[in-house]
Amino acid sequence: MTPLHTATAVIAALLVLAAILTAAAGAGIIATRLRLVSGVSGAKIAIGSLVAVLGVFSVLASLEVLRFSPPTALGLGVLLVAPLALLLRWVLNAKSITSMHWIAASIPLVIVTFIGVSSTVRWPTTLPSLVGKILGRFSARESNHESIRIANGEVRISDLPSALWAPGVSSTDRNDFAVEGRPSLTLENSTLIIGNVDGQRPMTLMANTLTLVNSTILTNGNPLLIRADKFISRSGRVLSFRPLDDQPPAAEQGANGRDGRDGGEVILDVRSEIVGDLDIDLHGQSGGTGGAGTPGPPGRPGARGADAADGLFDCRRGGADGQPGESGQAGSPGGSGGSGGNGGHLVLFGAKAGNFEHAIHFQALGGHAGEGGQGGPGGMGGAGGDGGSGSVHCGGGHAGAPGQVGPEGPHGNKGEHEGRTGQEIVKPAD
Repeated sequence: MTPLHTATAVIAALLVLAAILTAAAGAGIIATRLRLVSGVSGAKIAIGSLVAVLGVFSVLASLEVLRFSPPTALGLGVLLVAPLALLLRWVLNAKSITSMHWIAASIPLVIVTFIGVSSTVRWPTTLPSLVGKILGRFSARESNHESIRIANGEVRISDLPSALWAPGVSSTDRNDFAVEGRPSLTLENSTLIIGNVDGQRPMTLMANTLTLVNSTILTNGNPLLIRADKFISRSGRVLSFRPLDDQPPAAEQGANGRDGRDGGEVILDVRSEIVGDLDIDLHGQSGGTGGAGTPGPPGRPGARGADAADGLFDCRRGGADGQPGESGQAGSPGGSGGSGGNGGHLVLFGAKAGNFEHAIHFQALGGHAGEGGQGGPGGMGGAGGDGGSGSVHCGGGHAGAPGQVGPEGPHGNKGEHEGRTGQEIVKPAD
């Protein structure tokens, strides 16, 4: 947890404590008034009841602070804690129940006023959502949210319920692939595969709340739009390629290596908040290694030796030895390596996109250029020529020596260029 997250949690805890004390003060007022035999005022009991109710409501509002991004939560918390602490000091030093209940009533009114203004101007969006839930405006919708959990496994996006995904990507119209009414998705110790390494199929993943717990969304370089109302990450990450797929397979013999695939584009459209730290690594593939060169042609065989010749009564000439074979020719050059793939791009899209950068650890290095292939082996030396045949009085010749193996071909060239580093782009909604 970062110092900013720690400070936010401390501020939220102080708000909860202040709200609980406020509720207790209201409950004390009610108890004190009800113990009076005479002079009981319905208005005073109503005020005490209101203080207690508003105190409980303040607890909910204080807990809601935790849903903000840390900078926003920290600023809001400081804004509320200072007057709350001052008012609580007055409450604790109050000389009478009458002065206490008026001071205590002021504490939740500060929060209620803020929530009311927020509900009117629709900022921050999480507080109006809280008000709506309490008033029951979204109770039916929330109750219909299905929650899907995948644990200890590997699943493809096409295996999920159809309400959670769709082919294609739309980042310009926020009404496309809306998240309202969709299920929530939780991945625990699991991997969600978006597409094949050799594919190029854009996909959209949609969920009301998307939660990653020690889990990975693996894109394999396929474009992906993630659209959610809330994104919770506990050691979660989005990854372009696994180590085993960081480079295309080596090329066939005599062929050039394949260019590495780009890391692909990921569009993150989260409407309310990102909770926790999210690692996004969209590195490009390294270029493929060039194929080995083909063997050189073999050398030509040596010439046959001359045959023996007899004289009238003796050997005039023995059979000649065969000529040595010619050396093999050089192997062909190895194939050139492929160029490195470019790192992918991360697009933070939406009205709150600028608030999410602190929660995301992004990198997108370009892939390395592939190595050239090994030069082809030299051709085999030609066979030595046969020795000349012998005669009645003469022996035959010996076979010639085989030719030498040809030299290995030159090593292939390295890939043409390294991949470029990807970028993080913040694109607020219009």
